[in-house]
Amino acid sequence: MQLLHLLPAALLPALALCARVRVSIIHSPSLPNPATLSPSTSASLTALGHSYVAPLSIDSSFDFRNVSAGSYLLDVVSSTHVFAPLRVDVGDAAGAESVEAWGTWRGNEWDNKGELIEAQEWTSGGKSFGLRALGTKEYLVERAGCEYLAIIHRSIFRTVLIVVQSLSAVDSEESDDSHGGCGDVDDVWDAEVDGE
Repeated sequence: MQLLHLLPAALLPALALCARVRVSIIHSPSLPNPATLSPSTSASLTALGHSYVAPLSIDSSFDFRNVSAGSYLLDVVSSTHVFAPLRVDVGDAAGAESVEAWGTWRGNEWDNKGELIEAQEWTSGGKSFGLRALGTKEYLVERAGCEYLAIIHRSIFRTVLIVVQSLSAVDSEESDDSHGGCGDVDDVWDAEVDGE
């Protein structure tokens, strides 16, 4: 019976380490109005062994509840815009929850931290920080049309170069034969110099 009274006390430290994290999308030149993001946009906090996923809310933010202490990779998935990944560290500092976020890069060592992103206190408890879109996604890239005239010009230019090179080769062979079949002029000169 006494063990049942100790069980809630044993769970209190684990519950104290759970934090609320809010990520708000801030307007940027590539996304002047964050409310235009697709409703399918989502964000995930991923660590080795577990992850948290949050959908985009109506106020263009992602709310993660009950995030346990650890180091996470924040990734925003959108069909229209690209967002930089962030490293989010959730911990317990002096009895109060601490949430810190840094810019990071894919393929970088985890200990390499980028620029610190300032977190603010969220009105309903927890920490909040902002995230900007880097740019828009382009799925269809316009290609230049096929220009038949350009293809013909290139092939004519190549043909002319081949003809000029072959004619210059024929001219050099004819000039070698004009020495009366003695061979190369340099060979004749070397033989005369050695004979002196």
